[in-house]
Amino acid sequence: ESKVISETILSLKEKDKSATWNDFAILVRANSQAEEFADMLAMANIPHQNYSAIGLYKTSISMNILAFFKVLDDYHESRALFRLLSAPFLNIASEDIVKLNHHAHKKRVSLYSAIQQPQMCGVSNDVSLTEIDKLRAWISSYSEKAKQDKPTNLLLDWMNQGYMQYLTSLPDGESQEQFRLLKALYDHFKTIEKSVPDARVHDMVDILEQEITSGDAGSLPIDAELGPEMVKVMTVHSAKGLEFKYVFVGNLVDRRFPTIERSEQIKIPDDLVKEVLPEGDIHIEEERRLFYVAITRAKNGLFFTSAENYGGTQKKKLSRFLLELAEVHPSFSVSKDILGADNKAFMSTRGFTQKKEFKVVLPRMFSFTQLKIFDECPFAYKMQFLLKVPLPGKFVFSYGTTMHSTLQQFMQLISQKSHSHQADLFGGLNRHAESINQVQGMLDSASNTETLKQVQGDDSGADIGVPLNDLFSLYEKNWLDDWYDDEHQKKKYKQKGKTALKNFYTQLSENTIPNVKALERSFKLRVGEYTILGKMDRVDICPSEKKDISVRIVDYKTGSVPKNGKLSLADKRQLLIYQIAAEEVFREKVEKLIYYYLDQGEQIEFVGTEKEKQEVREWIIETIEKIKSHNFSVNPKQHFCDYCDEFRDFG
Repeated sequence: ESKVISETILSLKEKDKSATWNDFAILVRANSQAEEFADMLAMANIPHQNYSAIGLYKTSISMNILAFFKVLDDYHESRALFRLLSAPFLNIASEDIVKLNHHAHKKRVSLYSAIQQPQMCGVSNDVSLTEIDKLRAWISSYSEKAKQDKPTNLLLDWMNQGYMQYLTSLPDGESQEQFRLLKALYDHFKTIEKSVPDARVHDMVDILEQEITSGDAGSLPIDAELGPEMVKVMTVHSAKGLEFKYVFVGNLVDRRFPTIERSEQIKIPDDLVKEVLPEGDIHIEEERRLFYVAITRAKNGLFFTSAENYGGTQKKKLSRFLLELAEVHPSFSVSKDILGADNKAFMSTRGFTQKKEFKVVLPRMFSFTQLKIFDECPFAYKMQFLLKVPLPGKFVFSYGTTMHSTLQQFMQLISQKSHSHQADLFGGLNRHAESINQVQGMLDSASNTETLKQVQGDDSGADIGVPLNDLFSLYEKNWLDDWYDDEHQKKKYKQKGKTALKNFYTQLSENTIPNVKALERSFKLRVGEYTILGKMDRVDICPSEKKDISVRIVDYKTGSVPKNGKLSLADKRQLLIYQIAAEEVFREKVEKLIYYYLDQGEQIEFVGTEKEKQEVREWIIETIEKIKSHNFSVNPKQHFCDYCDEFRDFG
């Protein structure tokens, strides 16, 4: 059965030139049924991922990282240290690891004690000795850092000592998959740190051990669009919400799909159950729903397979669901052929040849930021958007995110107040709600009274309808503490942000209150055969006595104003894309494009010409074509690139 599926996939891939490995999925009812199919795909050299096999914590990269953390928490944890000694990014000979382990057992000492004097254990290989010295230095250095640093900061620092270089040296497809797993684990660590702000390595190890002990294998998100091109082998449950061009549903025999109903270990008497119990075979109905999920995952081709023997003495009967399908759909009939006896069921052997290298998968949609990064440095684009290599964050990003979130919520509040006031003119229905909102705003900002006095001034905000205090309250709630170098720098930027917000508030109150049409408006724009994704900070309706409604698009910036206040075409590209999207996607007339530089309180206005818009379209297509060429070499020009700073030596 698994051989037929593998050969059918190869045949379809050859016939359908547009198909990628991502277009194929093999669905099974239970995790235990997936292994046979995955093994045959491996024999056929078909790139695949068995999502039924493991969770995040069982992947090699996660186990290596957890082992490192365990050693830092307790360097006499010999099993974790043994895993580190065996890690692929350390070139320690296998026989030398055996010698170290043998010595530790013989002398009844920990493996950590053995690596203190590896020569005494019989290790003489110079390369192994150098690598053992490196590992010993890591443990000594990072054990101290583990008491003070956040686990995520420490992890990235350690990864850059050689592990990252090893991952990027792998073939593109495998490298991308490893970085996908690394990002999933890193994101989980960030979630834990957010829940437990003071968590250190000891706490992280304790939390992860509790999760693993409880049976949690670690959530491994499935996204058919991401990762290297691979055939997906997964359970029907995991496939919910996904679609594939070609779907194979295997093991369609009785007692496998549908499965056997398991009786409850402790049967509750019906008399004690207050709810009305459903009638009929509940288990079969649930299995039938799962079967429906399986057959609705396919877009172009759906294949049902079964075998007469899965072990045991009796031949297997076909799944009742196949027989039911034949009754309901006259055009569907179950094959009389038995795979084990029908040679025609097997296609000619394709000669499972040497595995071909498959390139890293490119996204199907692009953003301005992606194209800009590629333009500056193709290598940085590959590391950031394709491999998704995590880097330590920057305080400027924390500051920028804080300012954007604050202004988005503040303008939303102003817009709501404005509409509430307009409704009030026609009936006063919103007076009570507005009063409650104002009281709540004062209560929310009460805790910030002392810090507000420094920049507040005597401004009630009556013209705007929202007090300045409410703006500062939002600022406090959205403030991100991450990635600042020290407390002094954090205080400096926090004060800088408050000053910028007060200037923003003052300018707003001195001019006509904007008629906000949209905030954080997302769009998809077709440029040639490609799709561009984007999000506009703010779209206002321009005041006009004319019938034709026009808009202005505002983009907030926390960087510096360009020299001489002049924008190059490259500077204009982001807003020009927004203009094209407004005109083509939302059918709006754009009157102004505005970069609002918050720290300086300055605005630069322009509107794109037809020539500029055409040049941007050409730049988009040309840049994506370069991305599709898979040339991600380091940009030889002088530029500031975190990825080149960290990884230039193995670019």
